[in-house]
Amino acid sequence: MKILSWAIGICLLCTVPAFSATRSFRVYSLKQVTSQVDRLYGADRNAFATLFCRDDAAEVMFVDGRIPELDGVNFFFESPKACFEARALIRSSYRNCTTELSLNTRSLAAQVKASHCQ
Repeated sequence: MKILSWAIGICLLCTVPAFSATRSFRVYSLKQVTSQVDRLYGADRNAFATLFCRDDAAEVMFVDGRIPELDGVNFFFESPKACFEARALIRSSYRNCTTELSLNTRSLAAQVKASHCQ
């Protein structure tokens, strides 16, 4: 019985990463690279993502080598309109709100959320 409960416990621990498919990263600052590209920075002033919003591309590339499983991976917004809205939300809220870039590692979907605004 002990062996069975131990084996079940290990199986459950192995499946935990599969359920945590969404990773969130707080935006502390940003830099406009071009009129269609923004670089997002964390608290340590290192860039962690590059946001591309064009009519033919609505994506964010994760560029932080400290997280090798995400480094260089492209995540996509629902549409170019959603990308432009996310970009505008980041620009207007990162100073006064908790602004986070959420990346779903299973579906490769990207979202931006702002909360706790002052």
